Amino acid sequence: AASDSTIHSAAAGGGFGLYVSLTGSIAKNTIANSVFTSIAGSTVAADQGVFLDSVNSSKISSLAGSFSSSAFAAVGGSVAINNIGVKSTEADDGYLGPDQNNDNDKGTKVTLSDIAPVGTRSWIENSRIVSGTSLGIKASTDSQIKSLSAAGGGAIAAVNGAISMNNIFMDTESYITGCMDTLDPPSKLVNADGNITLEAWDNSAASSIAGNISVGAVGAGAAVSTVNIGSNDHVNETRAYIDSSRVTSDNGSISLKAVTNAFIFNAAAGISAGGSGFQASVAVNNVNTRTAAQILGSSVVTANQDIRLEALIEKRETIPGSMLQADGSDEAVTSFDGNQKD
Repeated sequence: AASDSTIHSAAAGGGFGLYVSLTGSIAKNTIANSVFTSIAGSTVAADQGVFLDSVNSSKISSLAGSFSSSAFAAVGGSVAINNIGVKSTEADDGYLGPDQNNDNDKGTKVTLSDIAPVGTRSWIENSRIVSGTSLGIKASTDSQIKSLSAAGGGAIAAVNGAISMNNIFMDTESYITGCMDTLDPPSKLVNADGNITLEAWDNSAASSIAGNISVGAVGAGAAVSTVNIGSNDHVNETRAYIDSSRVTSDNGSISLKAVTNAFIFNAAAGISAGGSGFQASVAVNNVNTRTAAQILGSSVVTANQDIRLEALIEKRETIPGSMLQADGSDEAVTSFDGNQKD
């Protein structure tokens, strides 16, 4: 399953007045897609491999700008607000609960077990899975936000401000749960002749620039840019785990790997020129994530070779060149030198 939703937005305002000019622009964009791949309550037997893969590649590119000019007073502002995902407490997962009813919706509703509403997930639940070769479960979040907010103006008194607010709230999980019972022989299990791999990758990236120019006898301005990848009340989860399940690799290894390598490029700048100039620029960055590889809930995990668990928070080595706002290319460049090819 894959989602590559893309938003390109531009908002601009301009004004010229003899005495007073007031201008502003606002761009607000939200993508709240969930990407799920699952086998639930089923029996699957494959001579070859069994693979589940979910990829969320949502992208937002946003521009907000304003310019104001007047002989006496000019006031302008631009605001860009971009969200990929939403906090768990704000989301509607689209599934009917046991106390809900919708007579107009005749589709099949699936009960999901203990997951947040918005995220990228691949999982096997409450099933019997037998693979003749290998078994792979992978979930990847490749969300990207690129935002530019700018304001400028000139007058005897010029006041301008630019604000850019960018948020990514996405959970990424790959797991096996509830594949165990007390029957003899067991009816619920996960078995593969070869390797079994569970991987969860969070490759979220955000690039934001906010700037303003105010020119006048009195010039004042402010530029504020914020980027949040997770927050205090929504920690972005990246997890690969086995819970309450019997998982066996007859002739291979079992590997659980969770990786977070978020990237932020954030700049706020302003210029005030005149007899009196006042300027403030603020850039705020927050990365609040939890990365885990786990075996839980009395699971029985057996492999002929290694059993490996890795939970990694890594430096982002490469990103698309466009995330540095240098060009529109998706060709990979090193994280901190947009001119050096990887």
